[in-house]
Amino acid sequence: MSKKINFAVEALKQPGNIVVLAVTGLIALVVGGTTGLVLAVIGAVGEGVYLALRSGSRGYRRKVLRRLGWGGEVRPKQLEELADGVTEAGAARYRVFRQQVNAVVELVESRGHEEDPLLAGVLANLQSMSLTYLKLLHADRELERLRATAKTEEVDGELAELDGKIAQADPALRPTLEQNRALLAKRRDRVQSAADKRRRLAAQLDLMDSTVKLLRDQAGDMSAPADISAQVDNTLANMNDARTLQGELDDLLLETAPPRVKQGGGS
Repeated sequence: MSKKINFAVEALKQPGNIVVLAVTGLIALVVGGTTGLVLAVIGAVGEGVYLALRSGSRGYRRKVLRRLGWGGEVRPKQLEELADGVTEAGAARYRVFRQQVNAVVELVESRGHEEDPLLAGVLANLQSMSLTYLKLLHADRELERLRATAKTEEVDGELAELDGKIAQADPALRPTLEQNRALLAKRRDRVQSAADKRRRLAAQLDLMDSTVKLLRDQAGDMSAPADISAQVDNTLANMNDARTLQGELDDLLLETAPPRVKQGGGS
């Protein structure tokens, strides 16, 4: 859900405006007396006019909305920073995704609906979806690294080798070897789970791509905000699914560090 933005406050916080206020106040203080008071009043009136004109400008309001992510929790700077860490293929895929998102933004703005509560919420949610999209791309990179360093076939080979050692081992060493086997078995399960999750991740990214494309198409045909209400529900459901998968991937990647295997010999 997007938060309401106070455009007058945002205009007030502009660095240039703060400098003007400080200089005007300082001059009025130094001059003092009636002249200083007149200068202060003139400055206050000028500030009021500036805030009214600035906050009422559609161009300025759109600029603020974009900078603040339409009142959502995700800012463009966050997306830019996270986009720097994905693979080259992931970056290319994300650019295509963002082109669709930006097209939705432009279509909404072209119809003057960017401050409509429903559509402002949609645009804020698209920023959140973009953040999740990037996090999934990061997770995909880590899963690929895991696949490259710990293939299921290799772990199976290690398990078979340990089984052979356990069968021939001295009874005193057998508990240690069995513990090693249990660790490797868990490792294999996690590697297999990572492969399954990566397939789900790829399907989720495909779904997010198609969801945003459909939203863009519907925004192009929109005559009123309510026209895309059904697609809004679809977008929210997609976001929830993506966040759930992201949480599962985060947990999995925390668990997939190679186990510390105890040393034991065979007879």
